[in-house]
Order: sequence, then C-alpha cells, then structure tokens
Amino acid sequence: MPRLHFKGRALVENHHLTVPFHELRAVPEPGLSTTPSLHDNLVVHGDNLAALKALQPTLYRQVRCIYIDPPYNTGNENWVYNDNVNSPMMREWLGKTVDRDDLTRNTARHFSQDHDFILVYARDAERWTPNKLRRSEAAKSRYKNPDADPRGPWASSDLTARNYYSKGTYEVTSPSGKTFKPSIGNYFRVSPENFAELEKDGRIWWGAKGRSMPRLKRFLSEVQEGVVPQTLWPWRDVGHTQAAKKELVALADFERSEDVFDTVKPTTLIRRILEIATDEDSIVLDSFAGSGTTAHAVLAQNKQDGSRRRFVLIECEDYADSLTAERVRRAARGVPSSGDEGLREGLGGAFSYFELGGPMREESLLDAGNLPTYEALAGYIFFTATGEELRPAEMDRSRSLIGSTHSTDVFLVYEPDVERLKLLALDLAFAKALPPANGRKRVVFAPTKYLDECFLNRYEVEFCQLPFEIYRVVADS
Repeated sequence: MPRLHFKGRALVENHHLTVPFHELRAVPEPGLSTTPSLHDNLVVHGDNLAALKALQPTLYRQVRCIYIDPPYNTGNENWVYNDNVNSPMMREWLGKTVDRDDLTRNTARHFSQDHDFILVYARDAERWTPNKLRRSEAAKSRYKNPDADPRGPWASSDLTARNYYSKGTYEVTSPSGKTFKPSIGNYFRVSPENFAELEKDGRIWWGAKGRSMPRLKRFLSEVQEGVVPQTLWPWRDVGHTQAAKKELVALADFERSEDVFDTVKPTTLIRRILEIATDEDSIVLDSFAGSGTTAHAVLAQNKQDGSRRRFVLIECEDYADSLTAERVRRAARGVPSSGDEGLREGLGGAFSYFELGGPMREESLLDAGNLPTYEALAGYIFFTATGEELRPAEMDRSRSLIGSTHSTDVFLVYEPDVERLKLLALDLAFAKALPPANGRKRVVFAPTKYLDECFLNRYEVEFCQLPFEIYRVVADS
C-alpha cells in the first residue's frame, strides 16, 4: 500500500505522546444543557490537540466521522493557529520540495479553479463502504408507467453496449413485426435466451407503438434504496460560499463585513458528508470548529431524518463562545428573521460547553486551586488503567470505586482539597474494607501507601501512585 512520507513524519506521529492530559471544566451558562456532561453534544474552547487528548477517555474509538478544514500550510506566519513556516525544517521543505506560492495562490495564470477538493480517509478502506444517498425527487420523477404495469413506475435503459459479447449479435422482432439488431460495434447485453425470458416477463419496452429498439424496464420498486455517491458534487446540491455566508450572517452578529469568515462552508455540504459517512447515532468531530457549521449541519440533519447524531466541536480562538457556540444556540432555538435566509423555527437539540483546564502534571498542581475534580481525575485514571471509558453511573464514591471491567476493579483515593489530600493513603483499614477479590484484579490509585508488598499481596491489591507527584506537592505546600 502506498505511504505518504515527509520530513519530520515520526515527530508528528509521536507528538501527542508529549502532550499532558488536561482537565475539561464545564461552563453551565454558555451551553444549552441544564446538567453539562461530556456525553452531550459538545463545544470545547481550548487548544485543539490538548482538547482532543482531554476528550480521549470519553470518546476513545467512538467517533464515527471527522470533518476538519484546518487553516494550515497557508504560508501565513501571523495566523492565529500555529502555522510557523520559518522553522529550519519547514524552510528546507518549502525551498526544495514545494514553492511557497503553491500554498497561497490567489491568481490564475491559465485557468481559474472553480472547484474545491474534499479528501476522504478511512481507518480501513477495504472494509468501509459509504452510505448511499437518498434518491432525489427529480430522479424519482423519471420513473413513469405508460403501459399501466401492475409493478408500478419504471424507467427504461439501453439493452446494448460497446463491450464485446459473443452472444449479443442476434436479431429480435418487435410486436409490430419490425426487426432490430445492435448497430456495428455494439452488442446486446443479454443472451437470446435471457432476452426471451425478459420479454415473457413484460420487461422489454418496444416504445409506445411497439416499433422502437427494445429497452429494458427497471422498476422503481426493485432498484436499490439510494444512490452510490459520485465524485462530482454540483453546487446546486451542496451549496456554495455565498450561500454559506448568508447562512452565517442570519445566525451571527458581525459589526463589519470583513469580519465574516471568507471560507465558511454551507451546511448542505456538511450534511452531504453526514449522509455518506454517519449512522443515526454517530458522533461527529470537528476540531477546527470555526463558525460552527458542522454542529448546525448535525442538528439540521437530525431533524430531517429523526436521528440522534452528536457533534463535538473544538475551537481555540476567543470567539468559541461568542460565535461558534452562539451560532449553535441560535440554530437550536431559532431566531426571529425576515426573508428566506434566516431561521423562523429552531432545529432543536442542546449542547454542553467546556473550557480546557490546566494540565494534569506536577507543575500545574503547585497552585492548590488548580487541583482537578474527582470526576475528571477518575475519568483519566480509569482510561489510562483500562483503555476503556469511565461510566459515571457505576462509580461508588463511598467505597472509592470508580469503575470495573470484566476482570478488574479500579479504586481512587483522592480529594481535590489540599488539606484533606495530605491525610489520604492506601492503608490497612482501606485494604480490609475492600470487597472480596474473588479472582478479580483490584487496582488502587492513591497519593501514597502505608502497606508493604507482603500486605498488598495478602489483601490482593495492586497499588498505583497517582500519575503525578501530587502527594509530595501538597505535603510541601
């Protein structure tokens, strides 16, 4: 299989390993959910990569579709995203492999480009199959029933083709007595025997007067549900930039025309992607959320087909609340409008709004007010220990049990309070209070322990230090 190689690929692939986990802090007011949850539709404000890693304990292997339109490789060194093309590695690449003008070309020397590209990737291209698109009303209207066939509307298709077929050069006779055979270089698609069977079954159309070249009748009731997606998507089907801007302006407030995004995408385009790449309960991720088109499209598509898709948006810029989330609020609730551009009725739905908190590592805990909540740390602990998502409903704080797998129970001894945390440890009383192991693995995360290996083995407990030196930090504070 072909592989894409570029300078610094290994560094890029492994960079996420150097990014610490961050806490996600719910902000109740900016969202629409009355009880914010990471299992809602989400708008997250914060660094894109750090937010993605923070979401990993909740969304690991659950995202069905990712749509991103990242503003990278533009050559713009003043852009708000990290797009620094002045590093030595990038300078060499730009100078020897590509020309800088290949990334920001705005004028056409020969032909004007009137199309955009969407690159499609699948985790396993051999197994992934796109959903079929709904047959349009225009396509359905091509099916008629001029001969009152009891099988319903049908459309005719050519029975000949240019592909050589040894049995496809015979002659047929129409009901009117007129004979037909394929023209030079063409062949019937079926054998004489199959043609006779089709005619016997009333599937050959000879024209209204029975004097035309035979064609095959294909009944609407028998054709496959939907249409295989094509590579060319006309703007009449998926929208264009000007319509996208009107959509945005109808839902957002801008003081100046130049503040409106230049490359905003129409919701009809994203909805086409959703039709092809999602199921009724899929999670859709957009980690460069911008104006929130993806969320708007998810809400609109859900309303149309009655599905329960969820969106997860990440935006690092300060307009994450005032623009990204605000557009989603208005799309969900509806806004007063006049004309055809605005929404008179909301699409329904709700979302939770989260801010990216501090990193879960020692240096961020020197400030006692920056301790992560019990739930946030529990989610991170459970995921790193088991590779599975924490199910909050299964938590039992009275026993410090945060979750279980088919073979392991995971416990967390922790309080997000400096003074109380100083007193916590895995001690004999805690070990004795644990439920019987019954052959299951019991893992206890705690700031420290007062039991040696002999006692840990006796009580069938595996101790794990919290994933940062939290105990030493709070003990010295």
